[in-house]
Amino acid sequence: FSPDGHAASAQAAQLALAEAARTPVADDVDRVTQAELQRTLQVQIDGHEAGFWQRDVNNIASPTQELRDIFDLLPMDTAEDWHRVALRMHNVPTAVDGYLASLQAGIDAGNTPAIRQVREASAQAHKQTGAESFFSGLASQAPEALGNDLGRAAADAQAAYARLADFLDHQLAPHATEHD
Repeated sequence: FSPDGHAASAQAAQLALAEAARTPVADDVDRVTQAELQRTLQVQIDGHEAGFWQRDVNNIASPTQELRDIFDLLPMDTAEDWHRVALRMHNVPTAVDGYLASLQAGIDAGNTPAIRQVREASAQAHKQTGAESFFSGLASQAPEALGNDLGRAAADAQAAYARLADFLDHQLAPHATEHD
């Protein structure tokens, strides 16, 4: 979610687009598949160039939700699964910091989201900061052997979400637009 991460993703999309253009097609299925791949990659590139990554705040599908939602997709059946959960949870602060850098780049460029979206994302971020947060609940389900580690990771994730909420409230909101 950092500016460097977005740049790398856009560069990868450009390379994939060039490769798709060079790839021969054998039939109509290939032709349709190639056209759709090229369209999807071009939309990704255009979105990056338009600076969408600098203003990626909304109430359903932005990093505010994705950083938490990823845990819904992780298996949690074995000790190894829980180890992966802990590793990912330890990465939440770095991901949040990268996201904040991207939003700051948007502020600096005058490219900010609508205040309505900022307020909703802030409310969602605030819910991830307290003792009743998703992260605390998840850590409480961990096997005893990982309990302390996951507890620390949950506390760090909650602190990261507190930084996110504070940034949304005090740094981004004053610059947000009134128009969606």
